[in-house]
Amino acid sequence: MEKCKFCGSELWKNGVDNGVQRYRCKKCFKCFSNSSPKYSAEVKEKAINMYLNNCGIRKTAMFIGCAPSSVVNWIREKASTIELKKFNSTDDIIEMDEIYAQVDKRLPHHFKKNART
Repeated sequence: MEKCKFCGSELWKNGVDNGVQRYRCKKCFKCFSNSSPKYSAEVKEKAINMYLNNCGIRKTAMFIGCAPSSVVNWIREKASTIELKKFNSTDDIIEMDEIYAQVDKRLPHHFKKNART
């Protein structure tokens, strides 16, 4: 007999979805199937590496052949497992980039006071 992958108790059969048997736990009432993951760990790691090397999420999803939301979920899963380094107050390293942005101080006419409409 199959066992629940969440609590280990017995299961009921709970229908079929696309030819894959669905199960429902008798104790915790969670539903699941015993299907294998659609994307392997290597594919997920490749997507994360592409993202870290400044490839966009949509472009990464296009290359792998999955939905962009899947790539975002894989990145979030990986980010939750990374332990953040805590910086001391003595760390004074600042990285600067040569990006220039022009700020236009002129406002469009509909933002000015007493503008005619």
